[in-house]
Amino acid sequence: MTLQAKFTNKQLEYITDRFEKGSYPNKGYKSIYHLKNYGFNMFYKPHNPLWKFNAKIVLQTAFFKSEYKPHSILEILTMLPWNITTLDLAYDFFTLKENSFSYKHHGRVSHQQISDEHGHTTLYLGAFNPNRKNNRTADYDRNEKEYSRNMSDYNRHLYANRCEAKTVFKIGEQPLNDIDHQLIINQLEKKYIFVSNIDNMETDGFTKRKFRKIREDYNRLDNYYKKEKSKLKAVAVANKEPLEHYYNQNKDRLFNFIIFNRELTSRPSQT
Repeated sequence: MTLQAKFTNKQLEYITDRFEKGSYPNKGYKSIYHLKNYGFNMFYKPHNPLWKFNAKIVLQTAFFKSEYKPHSILEILTMLPWNITTLDLAYDFFTLKENSFSYKHHGRVSHQQISDEHGHTTLYLGAFNPNRKNNRTADYDRNEKEYSRNMSDYNRHLYANRCEAKTVFKIGEQPLNDIDHQLIINQLEKKYIFVSNIDNMETDGFTKRKFRKIREDYNRLDNYYKKEKSKLKAVAVANKEPLEHYYNQNKDRLFNFIIFNRELTSRPSQT
């Protein structure tokens, strides 16, 4: 999850007062605070004056999995008006990657299959460049990916088939302390078509074989006429995983940190 905001000097002081040390500069920002154990990364005062924010936070998986979160971090998150600009949601399935697929929600969506040095592939639908603000899905095998990254410290996952859905928002569109969950649900419902198991699709064997060929080489989709693409999309939509439903079931647990001390701690002035 990425948070951004344009703060006053007083609000920026509220942030820096909660860090005794640990910051360092880089080419893009005056200061960066990197707390790896808590999955918390703070980017402070970018050098580019044209950017629409002067503070950014990236919350990684460790933050959401950690039972303990330092009060200083929770105060920064809950007592200042942050905006969610990207939200990456991971869905894991007890199926084979080779037997699942993502489908374009419209024809202009780009696709790219990336293989690492070990031959493990990830299928991206949408902009592959992580710096671009576009909705995107990534479909890959967690076991293959994590084993190739760190062979000495590796735990095999039963639910290894992962679909990552990246949702994006403009600054001011999705405030952290007043989240419009329906906006997220609408994006997941309309822009993400993921089928976790081709074998279980309610369609004929001939159509299933088409999807398997597309899964092997997504460029095959370009060989079909528009009418046939529409038929395939309708079948995919009818058999897709309800990602929006899974999000709705887990949203309170995902964002339970934002209720921290809201009644006990006064918010800093914006003057």
